[in-house]
Amino acid sequence: QETISDEEADYARSYIIKRYPSEFQTNSQIAGNVASLILHSLPLDYYNTYLDKIKSVDKELMLNAAKEQVHIDKMAVVIVGDKKVVKEELEKEFGAVVIELDSQGKRIS
Repeated sequence: QETISDEEADYARSYIIKRYPSEFQTNSQIAGNVASLILHSLPLDYYNTYLDKIKSVDKELMLNAAKEQVHIDKMAVVIVGDKKVVKEELEKEFGAVVIELDSQGKRIS
């Protein structure tokens, strides 16, 4: 939320652009995208102009979106593994609060 490099911005745009065709591979995906036009009152040329809009997103806009939409103070990281291996390191390296859950997702006291 403080800065974004040119490489990070280029990677983000490139990722979205390269995966875009995969959003239209099946009849179900196509129908879903058409439904989105209606549900969200999007212009009929939305998908024709989408890639140009992605290409035009600059670092400042990305950074502003991160500041407004990503709430780091409300995030949780879920790590699955052998607690003998990961717990001590997480606590030591990150000062993390480790909450252990059983296989059913119930907190272990």
